[in-house]
Amino acid sequence: MSIYEAQKKVKPTIEEIIPEFLSGAKKELALEFAAFLRSMKMKPAWASANSWKASYKGKGVCYVRLRDGYFSVSPYVDFSKEFEAYAEKEGLKEIIWNNLTFCRRCNPKSCAARLGVGEDTFSGIKKTFIGREFEGVCVNSGVHFRDPGEAEIACARKLIDFRRGAIDGNAVAKVKYMSHKRRISITEIVVLEHDIKVTGLSLEKAGWPMRIDKIGELWGVYSDAHRARAVAKLPVTEYGFFFEKPGGCDYIAGSEVSGFRDTGDEQISSVIPAGRYIKDTFNAFDFEELVADALQKRNVRKWASENGAKIKNMPPYPVASIEVYPVQEMSNPEGAVTNETFKRDGRIKAKFPVMYTLTPIE
Repeated sequence: MSIYEAQKKVKPTIEEIIPEFLSGAKKELALEFAAFLRSMKMKPAWASANSWKASYKGKGVCYVRLRDGYFSVSPYVDFSKEFEAYAEKEGLKEIIWNNLTFCRRCNPKSCAARLGVGEDTFSGIKKTFIGREFEGVCVNSGVHFRDPGEAEIACARKLIDFRRGAIDGNAVAKVKYMSHKRRISITEIVVLEHDIKVTGLSLEKAGWPMRIDKIGELWGVYSDAHRARAVAKLPVTEYGFFFEKPGGCDYIAGSEVSGFRDTGDEQISSVIPAGRYIKDTFNAFDFEELVADALQKRNVRKWASENGAKIKNMPPYPVASIEVYPVQEMSNPEGAVTNETFKRDGRIKAKFPVMYTLTPIE
């Protein structure tokens, strides 16, 4: 059972988990910050694995994550004129400038499409914050205090105070959620009659460690040029999965191909074998929500247990399921330009993208 699945059952308080990750002064600082949120009626609610979201009147004010040896705080900041005037008056400019979110190429495909630039060269945008221009910042750049000290926490508290006041003054827009009628959630057993051949990039060939946090970086490097070199089948379907190999396992981010070709030493090929699988199909409001929040919250193992399906014993991979990204469904689920889609750089992007996972069963 993953940390996410275990915590989802009990939804632990942040105070219960802090001692597992922090000690000494960092532990006390984190506990004091949690106490501050509670005192202001912004109870930190469990949101994901080792992560909590604090809200006020139903609107988010900050996100807190615990990591081995440190914690991070991400206050919600809109960089409005009013906010920038407040930051200037309170002397917060320097500390905000030093803690902006820069591009880590976690989702270059979706970010580049939004801006109408090539994903191969995308590495952030140029943007001005409180009178100073920065290059290479994240498209959704905000303030992120990683491993904060007392000065950063003092700043975070002031940013949260400003956000709270904006909420009281009805200056914060409501978050957009998907209506139930637009949600797709289909879990079923399917049979693959033929092997699926996949060619793409791998963690080992990239020289990266076998860690979950490196998967996003691998997808960030994978591009149209790699698909063209491998001659991906049309319409393009992308796959991400761990596979067994002599001496251990590797992860591949690639596309389905009709046959394996010589792509040089850069790419690797693997096969998804024919057989029975649990196919779990779902959607989300946008790409970022789909591959992060929505994907994490799916629970195929629970469905298998409730429906008498036995998941195959897998090697000790970090993730057993195969992630499948049908590019047409990811970019334009309705198959045509509608009032919920828009064109950028010759591509059609849309809300409510769809993907699915495949989990092998006996």
